[in-house]
Amino acid sequence: MQRSSKFPSIFKSLYTHNPFYLLSTCFVLYAIKRAFRPELMGYIDPWALMASLTGFTMLAAVTAWVVVRFGKVWEDARSIVLVLVLMFLAMSVSFDELLNLYSTEAIGLLTFGFCFSVIVTEALLRSLKIRFPILFRMPFYMMLALFFFYPMFVSHEVTGLGLTATRWRIALFPTIAAAISLFLIFAVRRGTAYVSPNGTPWRWPWFPWTLFVFLAFAVCGRSYSLSISFDTSVGHVIEMNSLFGGYFLIPFFLAILVLLLEIGIIEDKRGLRTGVMAAAGLLLLLALPLRGFDPTFAEFQTTFVRALASPLFLSLMGLLAFYLYAWLRGIRVAEAGVVATLLLAIVVGPKTLGISTLTAPVFWPLAALAAMQLVLAIGRRRSVHAFVSALCATAVFTALMWQPELLMYRRVVPYHLLLLATIGIGVIFSDRFSGTLSSLGAVALPPTCVVTALSMQTVGVAESAMLVYLIGMTGLALVHWYFTSDRWYLAAGLLNVAGGSGGISWMAFRQFRDQVGAEVIQPLLYGTACFLLAALISAHKAGAFNGFLFGTKSRNLNDPD
Repeated sequence: MQRSSKFPSIFKSLYTHNPFYLLSTCFVLYAIKRAFRPELMGYIDPWALMASLTGFTMLAAVTAWVVVRFGKVWEDARSIVLVLVLMFLAMSVSFDELLNLYSTEAIGLLTFGFCFSVIVTEALLRSLKIRFPILFRMPFYMMLALFFFYPMFVSHEVTGLGLTATRWRIALFPTIAAAISLFLIFAVRRGTAYVSPNGTPWRWPWFPWTLFVFLAFAVCGRSYSLSISFDTSVGHVIEMNSLFGGYFLIPFFLAILVLLLEIGIIEDKRGLRTGVMAAAGLLLLLALPLRGFDPTFAEFQTTFVRALASPLFLSLMGLLAFYLYAWLRGIRVAEAGVVATLLLAIVVGPKTLGISTLTAPVFWPLAALAAMQLVLAIGRRRSVHAFVSALCATAVFTALMWQPELLMYRRVVPYHLLLLATIGIGVIFSDRFSGTLSSLGAVALPPTCVVTALSMQTVGVAESAMLVYLIGMTGLALVHWYFTSDRWYLAAGLLNVAGGSGGISWMAFRQFRDQVGAEVIQPLLYGTACFLLAALISAHKAGAFNGFLFGTKSRNLNDPD
């Protein structure tokens, strides 16, 4: 090791991590692929191909056993373990063509390959006394079984299914892989202590998560290769057209995010939790139709939308479920994710494929947001949540009133609901924002009454109904002032009284003018004005305004000096 320290850093890194086992495997696999080409050999003996794969796998397994048992070179052993997994996966994908032609023989080969993989894994773990806990081991074997046996599930030769059913099964592969991955939650919740005494110098997360990260990449690659190998549409293989879309992988990526979130919670890694929350929103990009030029992709996407919904809509619902799960797990920032996804759901419908196909607004997300904010307002005793709930509920109510016969009420009723909610929130809650809302309610009350009265007059509402409305709103303001001593509501009530009195006087004046005629009203007004002026002068002479004008007393002009 002292000699290695003299090497440049890049050579030192190569020496330490020793990637040459992996490079060797890649070259060998390429050589096997080139050697077993049908155009080169005509008939290919599939068992010879399996023998080649299993032979190199056995060589890698024995090498791992030797370097650990006699050399204790665990760093190189980790690379060999990845080589073994790569060989297992190579066995599972090497017989796709045979499965389409001679299914019985291919099924036997795949079954043998799975059993061989399990036996080699168990033999290596037991001989080297590596502790691979059951809650990690079972998902690993389930994932291997998925790779080996799923091709039988999508092969037309095996199932006899038509093209459409086969394509659906191909698209389902990442979702099943996601379900298997979620079984790892049970292991994650055991914490690092579950894998600490593992019989190796490897520590968490290198053991065992390196293995499952490798499998995650394999799932993504296999999802695409299935669409090439088993889609029997004419010409798609020659032109490399594929029904595969990025949205196939979204369920699998959501499962990975759930696992990372659980790790962040259990291991108290705040940065990981924050990163997971931020990365989740990027999944929507996978749902966009970036390969719309591919006819095979476009055809299946159309079938997908007709049968279920658009990938963007389903992805948004999956993202909403993920944020709700994170929120229930105590991640406060997930609350913003829930709100954002609900707001997006207003214009992203079941047929929305992208920005150009956004739908007309729907209001069930606002109703859900209103209920959510109401629950938060009750639980946290914060008026801002109650006000947001009131805003959303008002918007929903306004949408429900979008009927021709309710049009005139739609201009009035929602405003009053929001006004009453604002006043009520100011009464119920006692934080700073509720005080601001209370003042806003008092300020908004008189203008609302004026606008409503004018609207009622426009649509021909009876004047008696207008008077009852004004009395009711004025009474509300004065009652609020009486119980809370809030002078803003006293001022609002007095303004309503003044406005109502002025309105009543104006209506009385108009009726009187219509009865007696305009030629009588004008001199009558002049006479009334002169009488009021004379009364004021007399009151001033009598000293009624002492001290109000220039701070001096008025003097009675009839008194002698």
